[in-house]
Amino acid sequence: RPEMRTLADELGCRYLARKDNSDAKAGNINHALQFCDAQYIALFDADHAPAPNFLRQTLGFFADEHVAFVQTPHDFYNLDSFQNRVDKEHARVWSEQLLFFRVIQPGKDRLNSAFFCGSCAVVRREAIEDIGGIATGTVTEDIHTSMKLHKRGWKSVYLSQSLAYGLAPSTVTAFLNQRLRWGQGAMQTWRREGLLFSRGLSLPQKLSYLATILAYFEGWQRLVLFFSPVIVLSTGVMPISAIDVTFLLRFIPYFVLNYLVIESLGRGYARSVLTEQYTMTRFGVFIAPTFGYFLRKLAFAVTPKSMGERDATRRTLWPQFIVLGLNATAIPIGIWLFQDGHHLSQGALVANLIWAGMTAWLAVLAIAHAVRVGNYRRREYRF
Repeated sequence: RPEMRTLADELGCRYLARKDNSDAKAGNINHALQFCDAQYIALFDADHAPAPNFLRQTLGFFADEHVAFVQTPHDFYNLDSFQNRVDKEHARVWSEQLLFFRVIQPGKDRLNSAFFCGSCAVVRREAIEDIGGIATGTVTEDIHTSMKLHKRGWKSVYLSQSLAYGLAPSTVTAFLNQRLRWGQGAMQTWRREGLLFSRGLSLPQKLSYLATILAYFEGWQRLVLFFSPVIVLSTGVMPISAIDVTFLLRFIPYFVLNYLVIESLGRGYARSVLTEQYTMTRFGVFIAPTFGYFLRKLAFAVTPKSMGERDATRRTLWPQFIVLGLNATAIPIGIWLFQDGHHLSQGALVANLIWAGMTAWLAVLAIAHAVRVGNYRRREYRF
């Protein structure tokens, strides 16, 4: 774009462009590496603005000659985006990605398996050249590049300090398209690089990468969880043989302890109720990429530009509307069938009514938030 070239000239920067967009972002970086000889390269997405002390805080880690890259968190300044929640009363902000960048990545860092996230990072040229450039052939060059570096014996560093700020997906449509791409890329990387039986990765690294990739199979788990009460209430077919005192004495403590453990290990970033809302929102797009391990190519959904944001939001949320409709319908059906013929025991009926009610409630919360954010008129931000 001529205006970008003009701006670069004014700032004393070099502007590079390609004749094609082969290999997308990875291709852009590999192309640019031919025109510089710097030992270290700082990488940012176009919407990220680094803090003035970014290099001062990150370059020191390269004193260890085995460090391939230093990754910092992705933080965002458009706080009215879909993945952010603002508590104005207590001046707090929570983001759907906070648990990953504040808890999971530091944990991966301890196992030398923190991965490059494509932006807000510094990479060592020697390490990138050692693997033949930024990884291509997948739609997520970041985790693919990380795995190739770790397989070659390079170290990674994760610095949990906010040093750059960018734009988060503003609407549910953009949010889900991004998650779909991440899921497709994770499956492509798994298929191309192998994992559990590949050479070069330590056992902790293999388990760490496996945990990241298997997270996308959560969609199938939620599919069963969201639709089971519908089947039980409408047919009387139970997934377990009986719900009695013996079962409840084991299930209730497990359920409560599971919640407490997540909140504790999440260091305040888990926010279980909010997390469940986002899980409800993304379960459909988490199912689709799992087929990518077996299929060579998956279609990538792009929202038609002619479609208004409100229409796009409602069309995107069809899985959540189905979950809401079926669970809301199953509640009166289940009550009617129980009164007519006692197709369930009283305990089973109550348990499944609560289950269906909570599922419908989560769907309402997820849809309401997506529609509210989709109605925002502001789409451009100044940093």
